[in-house]
Amino acid sequence: MALKASGPAKLKNEAEFQRALRGSMNAYFNNKIFCQKTHGNQFTGSGVADIIGHVDGLFFGLECKIRKPGYNGQVKEEQYRWMKKQIDRGGAGFWVIYDTEEQCTYWIPGEQRVSYRDRKHWFRTGWVKKTFTNSVGLEQTLYIIDCVPLAMLEMKRSSK
Repeated sequence: MALKASGPAKLKNEAEFQRALRGSMNAYFNNKIFCQKTHGNQFTGSGVADIIGHVDGLFFGLECKIRKPGYNGQVKEEQYRWMKKQIDRGGAGFWVIYDTEEQCTYWIPGEQRVSYRDRKHWFRTGWVKKTFTNSVGLEQTLYIIDCVPLAMLEMKRSSK
């Protein structure tokens, strides 16, 4: 698993990042969130976000990208269309970029185009140390990806 008790994980690729993000969301929300990895194929259609789920009844989609020296994960036009469709129908979405050099995560609202030059809509989060009770009742401390953008969505929805 990409989450560790000894310190932040050094994620190398998008698959590791997606696993760490899903585990982080479950730990961050104390397992009160549903999220799953999607696998694009002829039945799902093109552009579906890498991770879909819901928190407090709000549907969300997260498209994950990796940024490393010499490579910036690009968002395809189908992915923009899928994200716009979900947001137009009351859901939420983020482009979530993990920077391997800085070892931090950037959250970009799904309504925005991803630009590696203009980062005015990029919200930077890092790793946080979280202690929680695991599924067998034992207390556990892990370093997880800070999921505060999703928490803000949950708070915004709860205040209505």
